[in-house]
Amino acid sequence: GDAVWVGVEWDEYVADGDGSVDGVVYFIAPANTASFVKPRKLDPRVSLIRAVQQRYGDGSELSDCSAGRAAIDIVLGSEAVREQQKQLSSLQVISVSRTSIHKIDALESIAREISGVRVLDLSSNLLHSLAPALALASVLPKLETLNLSSNRFSTSDVSELDRVQLSSSQLRVLALNRTRLSLETSIRAASYFRCLCELRLHGNGITYLTNVDFCALQHTKLALIDLDGNHLGEYEALLESLVPIRRSLRKLVLSNNCFESLSFRSWSSSLANVFEVLEEIDISSNPVSAECCGESVYSLRIFPALRSVRLANWESCASLSDLLPSHVGHGADKRGADDVLRELVVARHPRVVVVNGGDVVEDERKYAEKRLAQCFSEYRKDGRFSALFAQADAPDVEHVETLARTYGISLGSEGGDKRADRGYDPRSLFGKMVRLEAVHSEMCSCGQALERKHARVPLSVRIGKLKRLIFQWYRSACVSTSMVFQKGLGQEEVPLDNDLMLLSDLRLAPSTPTVTIVFGR
Repeated sequence: GDAVWVGVEWDEYVADGDGSVDGVVYFIAPANTASFVKPRKLDPRVSLIRAVQQRYGDGSELSDCSAGRAAIDIVLGSEAVREQQKQLSSLQVISVSRTSIHKIDALESIAREISGVRVLDLSSNLLHSLAPALALASVLPKLETLNLSSNRFSTSDVSELDRVQLSSSQLRVLALNRTRLSLETSIRAASYFRCLCELRLHGNGITYLTNVDFCALQHTKLALIDLDGNHLGEYEALLESLVPIRRSLRKLVLSNNCFESLSFRSWSSSLANVFEVLEEIDISSNPVSAECCGESVYSLRIFPALRSVRLANWESCASLSDLLPSHVGHGADKRGADDVLRELVVARHPRVVVVNGGDVVEDERKYAEKRLAQCFSEYRKDGRFSALFAQADAPDVEHVETLARTYGISLGSEGGDKRADRGYDPRSLFGKMVRLEAVHSEMCSCGQALERKHARVPLSVRIGKLKRLIFQWYRSACVSTSMVFQKGLGQEEVPLDNDLMLLSDLRLAPSTPTVTIVFGR
């Protein structure tokens, strides 16, 4: 007929043709990769309000329903869910990710249709202008989270925005991940929102901080800045740039960057104790060299309020265990680099209580402090472990000397009093540490709920102490069932009746990585 059709070759085998119809070849394509569509379907771009209406108002698809939740919605009554979602003004969470939104206009209509939204996800769309997207915060009075990630903004000029209107908005979280916006543009955009608490900028290819002025964010409440997955490599310069927001910054994410060292030009750096409220830092997955690991870990001292650290997967530290080998003071089993890094942090930073997501327990801290003092003793005698102490300043040396006196470890010459070393017995049960994992299992209306906590503990710990530790983790949980420890793929259950029994009495195999305590109602 006279109808116009357009031939399309798909990247995957999702069609049923090869470019021909009734024996007439219009174009050549592999089998099951070609189809013919109407021209109107070739431009899928829609406006924001149309995308919201299509996803929620038409009732054609349920919001935030994965395959696993769909069955539950049907049981509970999917029709009722659809009817509720049709009331757009009552929606608090709206996700229109990957719906080909290419423009944001008619702000009055948007304000009228979705006035109650608190979380708006516009990620992975076709937005090209940043200013209209940010202007949504001025017409949506309850908006707290705006996700603009994975849009390619070609027009990033935000000077036309009304600063007065935006400053009164309630926006707390702004996500500009993978937008390729420069750091200067991102900061300028964030500066419009006085209530902003989180700025997420990971995967934006940021490489330098020259001419970046964080002073524009001084009037905000910025507590978290996420710079994961960029190409930053100057650690000290980065911290100097962040000084203007030091009074509000509580969490800093610098993982997956290019930091080869986290040290400073001078240990009398002006940055010491500047970040008074920073409680959490993530510097994992950086190419920090093994030679700089001790100095880099020690540099965390400039954060007086630090309580949580993530520093796993330092790519250049594969041989890190050679710097702090486990034959110092006890057995000769090798450990991973992450375990060594964790041990260094625990020993050097008494205020840190969480490392790589795991809680630090009292026995682990004593164990780590003993090992650090023993290494310092060896360093004093023959220069071993120089990477851990060579660049440390007087306060660090004083700290380690205090630990040595506490645990009775001699720091004199090789011919010194050997009796002092008896406090660090090579045959001690402190010579073996295992990962303790507590799993709280509870039956609920949605099935079995599992909650996990983990920490590193020595084999010398008693079962009663493990119970007290788990009680601190789960105040209302009952710890009275059984202990399960893994040997390869098998499991063996041991009753927890004897509180005086040592963990070593379980006779774990040398390769046992984890001791798991399972409990519940």
